Amino acid sequence: MKVRLDLLKESSPEKTYACIEEDKTKVTPLYQSVKNITQENPEARKSLQNLYSYWLSSMDALKQIINESPVTYQYRLDKRERGLRLKSDEFLNKSKLSN
Repeated sequence: MKVRLDLLKESSPEKTYACIEEDKTKVTPLYQSVKNITQENPEARKSLQNLYSYWLSSMDALKQIINESPVTYQYRLDKRERGLRLKSDEFLNKSKLSN
């Protein structure tokens, strides 16, 4: 979830929001496929649901808050990225898909 603030500044908020919504839509089929693969593993399935939910909310977090400083914005995104890594690792451990 590396975000280059300089690139976001070059884009209008409308374009940024449209890209976020497009990416959220594009990931849905992948999520459904992996969800089907994990149906025999309730722990992995729950972990996948948590990861997916967190990822969706992280995409929404890409939208900069009005009057938010670049430092605060980057800190907030870095925190989300760490959370995504943790949830991703948890899912991989429970699903055994990383082996």
